[in-house]
Amino acid sequence: MSQEKSLEGADEMLFSMIVPIYNAEAYLRRCLNSLIREDLLDQYEILLVDDGSTDHSAEICKEYVDKYSNVRYFHKENGGCSSARNDALSRAQGKYLAFVDADDYITPEFFSCMLEAVRLDCDFYVYDSVLKRNSMSQEELVSVPMPYGRISDLNTLYEWLTTLTQNEVWAKIYRSSIVKERNLKFDEKTRVAEELDFLIGFVSSVETACAVNQNWYIHEFRKDGLAGQAKISYLSDFDTAYQKLCVFCDDRQLPAKCKEHIRRTFLENSFRIVSSHVREAREDHSYLESDLFQELLARQYQGFRANLERICLKHNWFLAMTVIDRVRVLYQRYTKRTWE
Repeated sequence: MSQEKSLEGADEMLFSMIVPIYNAEAYLRRCLNSLIREDLLDQYEILLVDDGSTDHSAEICKEYVDKYSNVRYFHKENGGCSSARNDALSRAQGKYLAFVDADDYITPEFFSCMLEAVRLDCDFYVYDSVLKRNSMSQEELVSVPMPYGRISDLNTLYEWLTTLTQNEVWAKIYRSSIVKERNLKFDEKTRVAEELDFLIGFVSSVETACAVNQNWYIHEFRKDGLAGQAKISYLSDFDTAYQKLCVFCDDRQLPAKCKEHIRRTFLENSFRIVSSHVREAREDHSYLESDLFQELLARQYQGFRANLERICLKHNWFLAMTVIDRVRVLYQRYTKRTWE
């Protein structure tokens, strides 16, 4: 058997691929087909965790369990993607871990990367990925924002985490012993940036890492997916994530530019959510009390005021007057200045 097909002397499960699933019947077969490499079935496992699906996802999963010896299926009550990933982490047997969302898929290059990762024996691998938008009509390469190759200075890895680029859990390979020793978990209480605790904990624990100029992960951005929905309730999760990253910067004594970039990114995302919320003329304005919104007022109040007035006046005069009045009060409260 060639070296590409097997790793000689391997006496343990090399890889665990974790797939959380919830009502994914429209995309699931594409995903699972991409995960199968029949000449390597004895060297990796595929863990399918069904998070209480109500469609035909369970039936599809069981078809693959019956057909392929390395596919394992587990059903649980609905608890969210993080809960499903945590369930799989407790069951994973592989030396390394990779995560795949059920509506995404991988290319055959993954398996070469998998075997190469085992041979190089680093703790952590970060790869380029491909983002597809608008029903796959637009394709964008998302490159790793650091030099390719073995990372000799771990500060480079720490600063990468603060760029908020490629900070999703997929398109990466993780040494599973670090996850188990540190008891790393995904935050089941948040709806956005739920990977942050896991990534911060893992990155803080690695001794060797590598950035790889290969893209085997295809992420499809869908407006009906979680990533495509801008909910005002996410602002509190943004606040939490922002604070966690700031603590990480302080603990690692990273340059001030890292924290500034984090602040700017979270402010921009908060502004987009607030703008969407106001544009749809929703009635709940509790977001005006969030820490990030207060920061936005202090730093970008002029641009925000102009956009808010334009959006509100176009869609709802009463809402415009209500929201602008509350924004004015908040601005004066937190900046001690008069909004003229």
